[in-house]
Amino acid sequence: TGMEFASEIVVKASMLNLKITEVPTTVYPAGRTRKAHLRSFPDGWRHLRFLLLYSPKWLFLFPGIIFMIVGFISLANLVFNSTSEANLKWLTLSSGLFLIGFQFALFYALTKIYATNHGLIPKAKNYNKLFNYFTLERGLLFGFLVTLIGVVFSVFELFKEQSLEESIIVIVPASMGIVLGVQIMLFSFFFSVLGLTDID
Repeated sequence: TGMEFASEIVVKASMLNLKITEVPTTVYPAGRTRKAHLRSFPDGWRHLRFLLLYSPKWLFLFPGIIFMIVGFISLANLVFNSTSEANLKWLTLSSGLFLIGFQFALFYALTKIYATNHGLIPKAKNYNKLFNYFTLERGLLFGFLVTLIGVVFSVFELFKEQSLEESIIVIVPASMGIVLGVQIMLFSFFFSVLGLTDID
């Protein structure tokens, strides 16, 4: 409904592999006596927001993958080389970074499905097959197993007599597993709801 309409035409034409041709034009003064109603920041933000929403890979997926890789490498290094309290403090931050990255990846998937179902972006060739491979039951089962593993390690560590530093090394990754499992189960429900429109 605003200035971003011009970019929407170009973006959608590119996504649909339409031919784009530059047409030379001549620009004349508008001849208006009133002050221009262009608002730099609000109109600019709407324009940028539109472009970001049409590129969920760059907005959600790629940053999420980077966060997950950095968080996992840092977490693994700290778990196997936690020899000081300073390293243990970074343990929670590393697990948090991994969870944030995972949430970014999930949000990318949900955004992609929503945009496809509402005709904002063209449907990929294997779009319908996606709902056959990733079903609600499989997602719930996988999420439950990840959660169960995290719970088992957490309970085992809580009743184990050892130093606080040694317990944290296990409890933090185990807690991360519980959170991941719950996120996967919730994602599975929402994923299935969004896919209902494609079920015959």
